[in-house]
Amino acid sequence: MVLRLELDGCPNFRDFGGYRTAEDRRVKLGCFYRSGHLADLSESDVERVSALELTHIFDFRREFEQAHKPNHPNLLATVDNVVSLAITPGNQAGALDSLGEAGLSPDAAHQFMCDINVELARSHAPAFKQIFDVLLQQESPRVLVHCAA
Repeated sequence: MVLRLELDGCPNFRDFGGYRTAEDRRVKLGCFYRSGHLADLSESDVERVSALELTHIFDFRREFEQAHKPNHPNLLATVDNVVSLAITPGNQAGALDSLGEAGLSPDAAHQFMCDINVELARSHAPAFKQIFDVLLQQESPRVLVHCAA
């Protein structure tokens, strides 16, 4: 189940709610969102996202990307906590570029992506911890995490 918020300026804005966990439970709706960058939101988009009453935005983009395509200022005015957590893919970027050239089977490509995401999570654990601390310690957090695309 993927719940997308249809926006003009951000084609992949979705609620993580509804996803199944390893324990066969479901992530709660309306508290944890994901999107691409927020630079090109229309005013209508800003109103729709503002209506979610976000408490935090965690921006995973590299500092260059944040400076090049800053978050929409009208949206930022509605969120008290905006945190830059630049996630630098490091050696994974080169690995992703070569993935298509490797001629891997679909199963091997799937395993490669699983492995690279585990490594990304491990290598950036302190950044991800900040997000989970907010989710676990606040009474009613509404968190958006976003990257470039």
